[in-house]
Amino acid sequence: MSHERPAPRGNEWDDTPYEEMTFWQKLAYRTNGWLTPPNATSALGGVLVTAGMVEFARDNYIGSVALVGSGRLCDLADGWLAKLMKIRGEKGALVDASIDKAVGAIALGTLAWTGDVPLLAAGAIALEQGYIIKQNANIHKLGGKVTPNLYGKLTATAISAMAIAEVGSKAAEFGGYEPLAKTLAVLGTIATGAAIAFGGMANWLYDKQERALQRAHDASDFGTGSHKYN
Repeated sequence: MSHERPAPRGNEWDDTPYEEMTFWQKLAYRTNGWLTPPNATSALGGVLVTAGMVEFARDNYIGSVALVGSGRLCDLADGWLAKLMKIRGEKGALVDASIDKAVGAIALGTLAWTGDVPLLAAGAIALEQGYIIKQNANIHKLGGKVTPNLYGKLTATAISAMAIAEVGSKAAEFGGYEPLAKTLAVLGTIATGAAIAFGGMANWLYDKQERALQRAHDASDFGTGSHKYN
């Protein structure tokens, strides 16, 4: 869950006089938004999911599902905490998005390595995510504000659902719950397809934003006479 950037401000505490800030807002202000309970919760979630995927690769399916589930709960809690404490901001959104991408890559790589996600599907998702990173870098370079779009968030959710479903399927199979294992496996396949579809839409929207910024940049260069004639 994203910490959300409280538009039009960069940080939720920006317009609050220091003497009126809460303890947590002062801490966020003094550390430029880096040292906050929501960011710590995001980091803990990332560690738990990573540990869970390591256990999954070791065939410890029960331990894996507990760790991955706990990690994803942290991902839900960080945004709630940020809103409750009134410390939503740019750094929190960056930390949340970065950890989501990192654990998504770890989960995807692990599931591809164990054969629970087809290499072709894993490769398609990885390529889309890599392209999103490239697009975001270009948007930032052109002076645009990199804000997660709807399909980018849906892609992250689908990747998370894919990991939870696949890990849960193996845990259910290990526990002898075959119907549940088969149901979760099907849900994992659906989530994998959704991640590919949503990733493609996210690429398209970022590409649209990048082209608009490039046109504005080119028009600005033309208006200032900085263009060159061949």
